[in-house]
Amino acid sequence: MKAFCVAVFVLNFISVCQPASVACERYLKTAASDQDLTGKWYVIAMSSNSCWATAFSVLPFSTSVDFAAMEKANIYEATFSVKMFGQCKNLTSKLHYGNSTVTEIDRTGAKSDNVMVLLQRRCHDCIVIKSDGFTDILVLLSKRTSITADEMEAFEIQADCRYLYKPQIFGSDHDYENCTVDDGKTEYASSEIPHMQQAVLNIFSQVFTCVQDRVLYYPRAAFQWVQTTWSNLW
Repeated sequence: MKAFCVAVFVLNFISVCQPASVACERYLKTAASDQDLTGKWYVIAMSSNSCWATAFSVLPFSTSVDFAAMEKANIYEATFSVKMFGQCKNLTSKLHYGNSTVTEIDRTGAKSDNVMVLLQRRCHDCIVIKSDGFTDILVLLSKRTSITADEMEAFEIQADCRYLYKPQIFGSDHDYENCTVDDGKTEYASSEIPHMQQAVLNIFSQVFTCVQDRVLYYPRAAFQWVQTTWSNLW
């Protein structure tokens, strides 16, 4: 009898510490059909299974990507714009998009091994992309520079269902015209130095918080479950 009670406790604890599989089904599905990628998309938030990847997203930078369809079917030119500490940088790459997957194309025209998959999203003008590998990443993009609280909550659930850390929100300063072009030689303005120093501190602080949350997640969940179960007995 005692062994049976222990088994019931363990099974209940495991179930309470994991996202409900039924509730997560719709958040884990691949996009049912391809959508029109052309135009500018703003990177809203990112989640990852790596504390370091998540921490770097707290840097005060904004980024967007502009997709332009090429003559060849399913081939796009993607121009990424990044702004941080008053400087901007553009990066361009070619991508293949089809069957809800995005793959980078190298200079020889060959597809890379890194395949990104579009998932079903909760807002009509959003894209949710996942990349699985050594580091799992989940990114939310939108045609708008910001999204609603409900849409952000849906993305947080989507990340949690994939056992990723809480998403970090990117900057919303997308004025890429009025900033210094980062050519690798331009020095940052002295006024930006304190902000850069604080950003480094924020990274390490975020890593510490991230690790702490993951270490304490299961003991905290167990305590809450025991507390609730005990209350329901009376």
